[in-house]
Amino acid sequence: MIILYFYLLFSIILKLDYSILLSIIFNNLEIIRVTLWGCVRYLFWFNRTTNRKK
Repeated sequence: MIILYFYLLFSIILKLDYSILLSIIFNNLEIIRVTLWGCVRYLFWFNRTTNRKK
């Protein structure tokens, strides 16, 4: 019974570690996606302003 309890506790800790790693990866992906979207929007805005000047 004690071994089963420790096994469950260890598996929960491993799951938490995996979830933390996944959350860190997903947060970085979100930051990367936002920065890429910002660059794309800036490029579109820059093209629009240069086209207006012409």
